[in-house]
Amino acid sequence: MLLHQNMGKDLYLLITKDNCLACEKARDILDTEDISYIEMDQNEVISEFIDIIKGKGVLTYPFCFKLVGDGDALNKQVLHTHLIK
Repeated sequence: MLLHQNMGKDLYLLITKDNCLACEKARDILDTEDISYIEMDQNEVISEFIDIIKGKGVLTYPFCFKLVGDGDALNKQVLHTHLIK
């Protein structure tokens, strides 16, 4: 697991694999935009988690997640998203 600490306040999690051009592009985008991210190789993640992600229709690497924050931030995010619908 690698932490790429940049000045931006956002934090992403990338699950990557070796020899993945899309993974390289994702890293380049985050670095260019000065966004912090944690990178984990697919082999560092339990296979059940990978299966859940793929079951949601995300089939190609990298798998990308954005940190929402704590429970209060999650509540605000979910309520805001549902109010917009």
